[in-house]
Amino acid sequence: MPNGKYRGWTIKTNRRVEGYHCVVEGKHFIVLDDAELCSTTPDATFMDGICGMTEVQPESVGQCTSTKDKKDKEIYKGDVVKRYREDAPENCKKYNGAIGVIKYSLLGVGGFEIVLVRGKEWSFYYPDGDNFGTEDLEVIGNAWEHPHLLEAKDE
Repeated sequence: MPNGKYRGWTIKTNRRVEGYHCVVEGKHFIVLDDAELCSTTPDATFMDGICGMTEVQPESVGQCTSTKDKKDKEIYKGDVVKRYREDAPENCKKYNGAIGVIKYSLLGVGGFEIVLVRGKEWSFYYPDGDNFGTEDLEVIGNAWEHPHLLEAKDE
């Protein structure tokens, strides 16, 4: 099942950070793994009390799916993936080269799915933490840093 690990890009420097996601007063933050309690005074706010928390751009936040691609890279919501399998059965080779983006499942049962951007459509859904089918995928970028990868092209 997906873990609590998230990534996002900071507002100030547009730098990628990983950790836990939280929303405070309408702002999105990633709490870094090495975060510490800074203040325990009664009048300290949540934001005053944690050192190692950075504000991120809300649209950039993506949860880790707890799965990895064929190159052992973690897959996150918002990643753009390419499907390719050299030893694919003949009837499946038509799907090679298809590109999609990882989204939360719209099936209402948890998990993630790939929304096709271009190429031959293929059926793909994996429940929380299931690696089924990811051995054919390679992360080639993400929707935040590489929006051009989401542009549909005629095949």
